[in-house]
Amino acid sequence: MAQEKFSILVVEDNTLAGELLARCLRDVHHSATVCRDGDHALELVAANSFDLVLLDISLPGKNGLMVLETLRLRYPPTILPIIMTTGHGQSEMVVRALELGANDYVTKPYDVPVLCARVQTHLSIKRMVEEMAHLERSLAQANSRMKGDLQAAARVQETLLPRTAPTFSGGHFAWAFEPCEELAGDTLNVFALGADHVGMYLLDVSGHGVAASLLAVQLSRVLSPTPAEASLLLRPGHGNWSQRLVPPAEVAAALNRHFPFELNAEQYFTLVYGILNCRSGEFRYTCAGHPGPVFLPRRGEPKILKVTGMPIGVHEAAFEERTLHLEPGDRLYLYSDGLTDAMDATRQRFGTTRFLEALQRRREATLAESLAGVLDEVRSWQTRARDDVSVLALEWTGVSERTPQVERQSEGILACGAVTP
Repeated sequence: MAQEKFSILVVEDNTLAGELLARCLRDVHHSATVCRDGDHALELVAANSFDLVLLDISLPGKNGLMVLETLRLRYPPTILPIIMTTGHGQSEMVVRALELGANDYVTKPYDVPVLCARVQTHLSIKRMVEEMAHLERSLAQANSRMKGDLQAAARVQETLLPRTAPTFSGGHFAWAFEPCEELAGDTLNVFALGADHVGMYLLDVSGHGVAASLLAVQLSRVLSPTPAEASLLLRPGHGNWSQRLVPPAEVAAALNRHFPFELNAEQYFTLVYGILNCRSGEFRYTCAGHPGPVFLPRRGEPKILKVTGMPIGVHEAAFEERTLHLEPGDRLYLYSDGLTDAMDATRQRFGTTRFLEALQRRREATLAESLAGVLDEVRSWQTRARDDVSVLALEWTGVSERTPQVERQSEGILACGAVTP
């Protein structure tokens, strides 16, 4: 610090004392300017950028206290340190100076080493404050850029969700997606698998933020029904234009091989994936560490479909696959545990019982209205969002006389040739 040159103003009515102080400061590589009265001191400060002021309390005209009070109206102590110089027996004036915002004081006759040490201390503090202010500005700019990047990434993530729920001649879908941060670890989709089948999934990556979001985006790409041979959902069939559906349990097993649990990242994900036959109402599904779907029959109480299975990448055990036959009016809800784990002020969970009761109360509402109502209850229950909340719902209405066809109304829907189970 001694090698850095600072500009110091010495305000001292004693010419000899002022010049001696200036010389001492110049000896330690600082620039020193001397003046003898308060008015001149104020003019010099207004016209120059001083790093510190040595200000004598006893001055002709405006005394040091008056100069100090005027300077503090414009320059706070961190911007312009002011050290008062005073004779012995002026303790009351020293107290008043400190009340007016003086940083420190020294007494006459001067102990030069002590004076230089105090000057150096306050210059060091000034420099640290300036560096902290610069760092804060840099951090604010970086945070602003990062927030913009996160918002842009969130918009990209949103494009991977269904733009509108696809409809078909046997039923319809609705979905809700509420991340607890800019970026979510949840994602969901529903898409056509040929003319007679619809695939649907909801997954939940452990953790939050960028890492969880990146994996969720990657998985949404992997779980797309592309016509390529590498697709996890469709495989080449016997004909040139035919493809075969990959059973849900085999999809989970393939994901388990491709996304092993990494100890360093401590990241895994849960999944529920199913295939709906649009002709028969048959729903084949599997769960990998994920809450089982909620089945709400047209006439009856809602219940959770229990399916065993470890999260993806955690264990090599086979995944269980089950089949549910839907009747007209039946509803099915896939959801993330952020919904049931929502907590109130006493840390009590919203829970599955309240979830099922909320769905039952809205049995006569439309599918979309039932989701909106349930989410309103969750929002009212929780004190703050601690996890992403996602729900994907299906209502089976039964097939019409014509052949069921899935309409292309959702991002990612694939119009391919014949698809066989």
